[in-house]
Amino acid sequence: MRISHSTPDGKEAYSHEIPQFGLGVFLMTKEGECKNSVLKALDAGYTHIDTASMYNNEHEVGQAIKESGVDRDSVFITTKLRRGDATGYEDTIQHCKKSLELLDMDYIDLYLVHAPPVNPEHRAPVWKAMEFCLEQGLVKSITIFFKLLQWFWVSYFVFYFCILFSLYFFPSSLVSLALR
Repeated sequence: MRISHSTPDGKEAYSHEIPQFGLGVFLMTKEGECKNSVLKALDAGYTHIDTASMYNNEHEVGQAIKESGVDRDSVFITTKLRRGDATGYEDTIQHCKKSLELLDMDYIDLYLVHAPPVNPEHRAPVWKAMEFCLEQGLVKSITIFFKLLQWFWVSYFVFYFCILFSLYFFPSSLVSLALR
């Protein structure tokens, strides 16, 4: 999937390819569990690792990538800013830098706000800080996870609607497809 940002004059900037298949490390909380999983995933050819500050395992992701010997530029790293940490401009920049420190990396490929800040007054400063991180090269791309989630659920709904529609109106075509 290709993502990019639009400049005020409508031009494309910060374009980036995101590997569609990757390892998510949510709920890997036992010591070494995340690191070992990432090492095995990299060995198996995975090129995308998804973590978050709230998972408390960014440091193990970074350790695994260093230990694997895989070139950093060949691995796509996604991490996320906790909604509760998305409270203002300076805080957002500090949390990004903390993630970079824990990952022991020079940049993050995709930095997400996990969900829009609860306080509407925090939204603009948080987004401005995300843009600052992007412009400074701390991150290569930014977005709000909630927006990606909305797209996912729409896609999910459309996919299942198509299957149900096909089953109802063309049941024999799906059966023949399944038997091939």
